[in-house]
Amino acid sequence: MSKQRSPNYPGHHLGDAIQDVQKLFKKEGQTTFAESVASTHLGYKSFSGPARVRLAAMKQYGLLEQKGKGEVCLSGRALTILTMDSTNPEHQEAVHKAALAPPIFDELYREKRSASDDSIRHTLIVVKKFTGDGATNCLRVWRATMEFARMTGQSESGLIHAGANDNLSGQDEGSLSETETLQVGDYVQATINDQDQFHAAAQIKKLGVSPQGEPFALFDPVVTTTGVPVKQLRKCAPPSSTATPPSPVPSSAFPMNPTPIGGTTMQQQYPIPLGGGAVAVLILPDPITEDMYQNLQDLIERYKPLVTSKAHPESTSELQA
Repeated sequence: MSKQRSPNYPGHHLGDAIQDVQKLFKKEGQTTFAESVASTHLGYKSFSGPARVRLAAMKQYGLLEQKGKGEVCLSGRALTILTMDSTNPEHQEAVHKAALAPPIFDELYREKRSASDDSIRHTLIVVKKFTGDGATNCLRVWRATMEFARMTGQSESGLIHAGANDNLSGQDEGSLSETETLQVGDYVQATINDQDQFHAAAQIKKLGVSPQGEPFALFDPVVTTTGVPVKQLRKCAPPSSTATPPSPVPSSAFPMNPTPIGGTTMQQQYPIPLGGGAVAVLILPDPITEDMYQNLQDLIERYKPLVTSKAHPESTSELQA
């Protein structure tokens, strides 16, 4: 009697797969290369079972494309994720599509994302014919992938779903009332200490939940590049078509540490007073390595001849690293 095998599912979660495809991108760029070469780039001496599992995961997420027998290349989805800023909607869409690319992950997300682990495991074993170990591993990888893609509490419409004991109303005066729920596309105003922070009502581009469990909203970068806690927002009418375009809001207005502004990495903003009312906003991954910090110092030094000749005492500059 043949040994039971579980249906196909990625052996690694999406975050690990993106890290792997980034290693391949650094070595091979957009060229076609042998799978055996890819395994070497991933640290294996031979194209062994573990290497095959990692390559298979990248393929299942749609990050690698097969280009003939034994050859692969990075997909357009992978290039979007690796080359676009994490706040770019196209980047976020590519991450979400990758997370749902494995058919079993898509099915679990559509039908079981609010179910308990025991319920999901029962479905995998009884309905999908997984082995016990296979069901446990699949559930673990699926949960990690949904967490990485920030899809644990968010439907395809962009609405944040609160749990039975949770709400998104916040407790501060001027925040959402208990009957209000935010959705992507809503116009809101941010209020801190009874002071409006936006020049005009701003439209929500994305909703999510920070690693600390705090719901936040993202807006067009011209409004703010910082994730704004939902408890600081209130719904309001859209601005008139003749309204003056909003001015960027200083990141210091929204103290969230670190500031979750979406995508595959956490980012932190550091307002740096330059004197004379000028402020530079430094946007960094959180955390950064010593090498990255040294690269940042070198980059700032190289820009010195350019920025010092154009400096204006009342200007506000933004340096993104």
